[in-house]
This record gives sequence, C-alpha cells and structure tokens, in this order.
Amino acid sequence: MQTARDLIFTYMKNREEFYCVLLPRVPHEAQRARLTEAVQPISPDEGELASLKDLPEEDPDDFLAGLSLNDALKKPAFGSTWGRTTISIEEALLRSQSIEKTGAVLFEHLAGLYPSSVSLFLQWLQERKAVLVELLRFDDELRYHRFSP
Repeated sequence: MQTARDLIFTYMKNREEFYCVLLPRVPHEAQRARLTEAVQPISPDEGELASLKDLPEEDPDDFLAGLSLNDALKKPAFGSTWGRTTISIEEALLRSQSIEKTGAVLFEHLAGLYPSSVSLFLQWLQERKAVLVELLRFDDELRYHRFSP
C-alpha cells in the first residue's frame, strides 16, 4: 500500500510528465501557448517536495486507499503514456482537467489529515483549482469559437 508521500510523488511526477509530453505535440501554436499558460507551473518546487519528508510513514486512510486506485496516483509513467496517446485538443483538455481534479481531491483530503503540512497542501489545492478554471475557460473558448487561432 502506498503512503501519502508516495501518492503525492507519483501524482506530481505523472502530472509533470503528462504536460511535458503533451504540450510539444499540440500542433497549433496558439493553442499550445494557451494550454501551456493555463497549466503553469508544470514542475513542483523541489523545496516543497523536500518538506514532505516529515510526513508520517503510515497506511493511508480508507479515502486515500480508494483514491490510490486512480491511474495518475498509482502507475509510474502514466503521465507520459497519457500525454503520448492524446489525439486532439479536446481530448487534451479533458485529460488535463482530469489530472487537475485528481490533484485537487488529493490535496484537499491531505490538508485535513496532516495539520503540519496544511499550508503546503492548501497552496497546491489552490494551484490545481486555478489551473482547472483556466482549462475550463480555454475549453469554453474553443467550444464557442471565441478562441482566435
């Protein structure tokens, strides 16, 4: 069973790999720029990740155990595979939204479990929510032809 720290590291690595593989594959330059802008920052801050060493090595609660069944949290290299197999900008947006929602749920739950790291988890939660809002705006612009290529 993965610990909370394992879930965080797997999620962050998969998220980073997903965008690093996906973004260069978006053929339309303006769409790629808009998507890149929406998902920043892609890489987690190393100092923040280092602060997770203080998280206890305990079995996750039932919610985290269930959440760990999400591919973005359990499969190494899932992000690069998902980025490589994305075939359209619409699919890229759906997958991006999914990865951000997974992070938001994870960090919201962790903020309640670990008071010692609550500020970091709330910061990451806010980042995931902000990225999700930008992705939804971009999706709306594409659907209703407000995005000018």
